[in-house]
Formats: sequence, C-alpha cells, structure tokens
Amino acid sequence: MIERLDKDILYSLYIKQGKSICEIAKMYGCSSTLVRYRCMKYGIPLRPTGAKRVDIDKSMLRRLYIQEGVRQR
Repeated sequence: MIERLDKDILYSLYIKQGKSICEIAKMYGCSSTLVRYRCMKYGIPLRPTGAKRVDIDKSMLRRLYIQEGVRQR
C-alpha cells in the first residue's frame, strides 16, 4: 500500500489535512522514517518535531493576542 503514497497524497495528508508523520505511517502500515524520507524526497516542508497545528477563529485570535497579550512561544 506504500506504493500509493505519492507526492500528491502525501502533500494532501501532511500539509492540507495537518496529519502527523506518525499518523500517515499508521494509515499506510509503514515506518515514520519512510514517510519522512518521502516528504524530503518530494520537497514537502517538514514541521518541527512536536509542533501541533491549532485552528482558531478570528475572534479567539483577537481575544488572545490583543486582550490577553498571549504571544507565540
């Protein structure tokens, strides 16, 4: 099934859907090392290890940034 993990599918899963390398590896029954290798091979930018994507709306962003003074760490 790993043969079907081409550039377009990997880009969609990792970049557009925000899935982790480990999640993708489990989906395809392969190692995370192989998924990471394919990302690099296809020129897909890797996120920092442990980085987690958080989706927030404008009102929450405004509240956190302006009213509460929360900054990115």
